[in-house]
Amino acid sequence: MKLTLNLFLLIFLSIQSFAVTVESNRSQQLDSLIKISEKQSVTQKAQATPKKPYNKLAVIGFGLSTLGIVALLALLFAGIATTGSALLSLAGLVLSIVSLFQIKKRKERGKGLAITGIVFSILPYLFLLAIVLLWVGFS
Repeated sequence: MKLTLNLFLLIFLSIQSFAVTVESNRSQQLDSLIKISEKQSVTQKAQATPKKPYNKLAVIGFGLSTLGIVALLALLFAGIATTGSALLSLAGLVLSIVSLFQIKKRKERGKGLAITGIVFSILPYLFLLAIVLLWVGFS
């Protein structure tokens, strides 16, 4: 009789333990589903508010200024004498300055590109000025 009672108690405790484990797994699954749902709603909100576009003139001005630097490097390393560096840099400078005003007015993105375009546009002129001053100084 005692053995039967102990066996019954053991089976009952095992069933209780199994029920607690199943309930624990269910609550963990529910928590993970809630987290996934929250992540999806945050992602949907982020997708619902599109980012403002980059100012096209800032991108073009940055590109032309970068090409001006490349043309300057061609002048330095390959000895290719070209006015392309000066012309590309001038065009990049003008477009970058215009784009800064447009960005401020339209509240677009690309202010960093426009400022970098201005700096890259000025570098070839400073380099060419240094070459001229050195040339005049040694003459």
